Amino acid sequence: MTTAPLRILIVAAALVLGFVMISKAFPDAAVEAQPAADAPTAPTGDQPPATTAPPAEQSPQAPAEPRQVDGVVVQVLNGTEESGLAASAADELQQYGYEISGVGNAQRNYRVTTLFYQPDAQAAAEQLAADFFPEARLEAANNNLSPNIQVTVVIGEDAL
Repeated sequence: MTTAPLRILIVAAALVLGFVMISKAFPDAAVEAQPAADAPTAPTGDQPPATTAPPAEQSPQAPAEPRQVDGVVVQVLNGTEESGLAASAADELQQYGYEISGVGNAQRNYRVTTLFYQPDAQAAAEQLAADFFPEARLEAANNNLSPNIQVTVVIGEDAL
């Protein structure tokens, strides 16, 4: 019976040794557990690693500020049942220099925000999507867009 505590001690030591060996063999697994944006760069040499502030003290990284534009004519339509989305989007776009040519409701509901653009306005639509609607779908407009409107933004249910 005196060997039982010894066996438990040996098994525990083997487990600890096994975990240490595995962590040394696969050092990337420990790095992947930390979010990449918060991971400090590991110092080289005998210096201790840098510590990070607790999550409550960390400030989230602010999204990039949308670029100011000039001369891009946009129509904004609400493709959802939620009232006011097109008007609030149009107000925000206008603050960044977009010329709003109309605000209204789409003829049908859209699951995904969609930007319809004239053939010569693809770059403007891509910039608009990057700055304001990163999950939006971009589609070349059929001949049904007014020629003076470069991009029609249809707010979809994904914006809710």
